[in-house]
Amino acid sequence: MVGADCLGQAVGVGLVVNIFSVTANGELGCVGNGTGASATATAVASHVTDLQVRYGLAATVDDHSAARFVDASVVTSEVAWNRVRAVELCLEVTAPDQRPGSGASPGLNCRGAAFPNDNRLRKTYRTHVNVRNFTAGNIFPGNAMP
Repeated sequence: MVGADCLGQAVGVGLVVNIFSVTANGELGCVGNGTGASATATAVASHVTDLQVRYGLAATVDDHSAARFVDASVVTSEVAWNRVRAVELCLEVTAPDQRPGSGASPGLNCRGAAFPNDNRLRKTYRTHVNVRNFTAGNIFPGNAMP
């Protein structure tokens, strides 16, 4: 089986690695491990304000549902990594220009705070991805969603 990285470069057989970051000029950058990949991130989206990744942990290794979502700093041991059932990805985008009189956009940013009152339109895109093939049914119980 042949895979491709975030830039569409063939990786071949093995692990596909993509490293995403938000650059200083507000672009979502990616470095992939495909043929010809460089250490410099290539922009894949513009007007990006923030990218956050959190991990859905099961209460025990035998549980199939994510009981809570935590930052990577909480997932510090092999036992904790074995309890990861999902990944939450949150991307915040911001309009490049100000809109007179629009104030703050409704909603919360990826870190749970209200958007700033700077007359720019803002939006977050959030998704949850199952990362364990043995997970059965709904991996997100009602109280696990942010």
